[in-house]
Amino acid sequence: MTDPILTVEHTSHEAFGHLNVTSWVALCDALQDHDPWVSDSIYACVKAVQKKHKLPMKQLLPAMRVCLMGTESGCGIAPVAELIGKESTVARLKAYKNEIQFGS
Repeated sequence: MTDPILTVEHTSHEAFGHLNVTSWVALCDALQDHDPWVSDSIYACVKAVQKKHKLPMKQLLPAMRVCLMGTESGCGIAPVAELIGKESTVARLKAYKNEIQFGS
């Protein structure tokens, strides 16, 4: 079954303007290796990647929302990630890696 979120076209979405492929891959890798998969811990993992790569949260969270929910705004990323599970979260983020027109 095709994931309906992954079929939404967001390849030139402005939410990704200040991110780069290296930091996005680091986020995917960190989440893939992360445990336990609970909301507070997921947010801490995202925050650690954000700090390490000096990413603006105002850019990172909307970009993640686009990947996970198809929209820039909405509920928190961590509760959604916990709800849909690690496999689906990481798959959705990785699927966009080659599609997003990242900033330089």
